[in-house]
Amino acid sequence: MSQITKIVDDAVDGDVPLSTLLRRIKVVASRIEAPEVVKWVDLEILGYPLDADLPLYRSGKMMPVKSNWSGVMGRSISDAPLSAIGLPEDFTRVHFYGLLRQPVSELEMFANSDRDPVWNWDPWAVAAYQNYLDTGVGGTGFEMMNLMSAQTVYPRTFIAGVLDAIRNAVLDLALGLESVGDNVGEPNGPTIDDKAVSNVVNNFHITVNGDGANVAAGSEISQKNSVVKNDLESLLAAGRGLGISEAELEALREAVAAEPEQSGPKTLGFIDRLKGNAVTMANGVASSMIATQFMAILLAYYGV
Repeated sequence: MSQITKIVDDAVDGDVPLSTLLRRIKVVASRIEAPEVVKWVDLEILGYPLDADLPLYRSGKMMPVKSNWSGVMGRSISDAPLSAIGLPEDFTRVHFYGLLRQPVSELEMFANSDRDPVWNWDPWAVAAYQNYLDTGVGGTGFEMMNLMSAQTVYPRTFIAGVLDAIRNAVLDLALGLESVGDNVGEPNGPTIDDKAVSNVVNNFHITVNGDGANVAAGSEISQKNSVVKNDLESLLAAGRGLGISEAELEALREAVAAEPEQSGPKTLGFIDRLKGNAVTMANGVASSMIATQFMAILLAYYGV
């Protein structure tokens, strides 16, 4: 049995540990000389550092937030749902959306625990929410009460879904490589210099990262690293690198120029159009596939 065939069979078998599958696909990736796949495996096994872009399946979903409040005469409210309505996008993105950077082994532990894991907000974030509430910017609260603490809850079902997405990514890559030939992934077999193998690897990157522009170019450079705070031209250049058409970049220029300090209705509307595949892309890639990465470069522009 070939290495690829064994990976396909074991990926379907839910009893085979995900870490074992990842190490096997790393062997294959090394043999076909696909360093980006090796890098992906290492990040999944070791975890994603703070400066690393997260795959689509590890981010982008709003999580429930529980809150504790205190008021006069010893009045208190515990575990109340906290709303993100009206809050700045940069604050909401960090504190209300699931961003999982942990290694797969830790995610498996969370998924199999008897309660949903939580992330405690920093005291600064608690104070910031209270300030947004007091000044009428956004949020919801209780009359004559102050927010004392908050926790972002990561449902175990969400974590299990992330683990399934990783297993499916391994399976899809293995199936794609298996379709190329029996000797793919074996010593002295074909590498990404073979067009068929290269196409499979590129499709894998698009599925995992949703970054059609960078994958097609074979680039490992994160667009957000090239964005300078409050430098509109660097933001537009990064958008151009993602494949956004010139006509759409003009619309983006107008939106950001109207909201220079922080994202507002115009820039958030542009992001909604990206997510809905309503933005014209110069490279023909669906705009929803670069929505997450564009959000990262927009936050870099605003200095978040």
